[in-house]
Amino acid sequence: MGTKTFILHDESVNTLGFRMLTSGANLNEFRKNPVMLLMHNDYNMPIGRWENIRIEGTKILADPVFDEKDPTAIEVMGKVNRNFIRMASIGAWPPEEITDDLKFKLPGQTLPTVTKWTVREASIVTVGSNHNAIVFYDRQTGKHIELSDISTNLYADKNPKINAQSELSELTKMTWDELDRANKLNILKTKYFNLYENKFIEKFKCKPKKP
Repeated sequence: MGTKTFILHDESVNTLGFRMLTSGANLNEFRKNPVMLLMHNDYNMPIGRWENIRIEGTKILADPVFDEKDPTAIEVMGKVNRNFIRMASIGAWPPEEITDDLKFKLPGQTLPTVTKWTVREASIVTVGSNHNAIVFYDRQTGKHIELSDISTNLYADKNPKINAQSELSELTKMTWDELDRANKLNILKTKYFNLYENKFIEKFKCKPKKP
């Protein structure tokens, strides 16, 4: 049977009234570790990986490669091949940049357009929680964030969480030396230890002591 391709994302308006531009998707993290989860369950081992990850027009596409030595993966692969499962879903970090510019609004869109965001993983799912079948993860805890919470947080003046995400986005872009010069290492260590740990390992090739 030929290779199947899944649509992981498109730019349509989701059920909560916002949409995410494919042009703003950062796929680097995902391409380095293209795990295929089942139902966004990252407590269990992956059931495969994604290959041929690409953007075509406004869609993010990928081809599934199932782990044929994993009984669960074999079961899911069979349901995919027999067309009982046809949906995949992206797992992303919270939006990094948004806009209310009317030129990006589509009919039925009631919330801002997300113009910058980062893909974390992609899962095989039975039914997506919305038309785009997307789930968000908290960068600090790694836990799922409800889409309703994301839609609430899209306006910075209504909820301070989006300001925290802007701060995190800024810190993520900085190198260890830049953070040191800006006296922001302590903020990183205190508020975003996972990111601090990653940058520490990148700089010193060993893990830091946990606070």
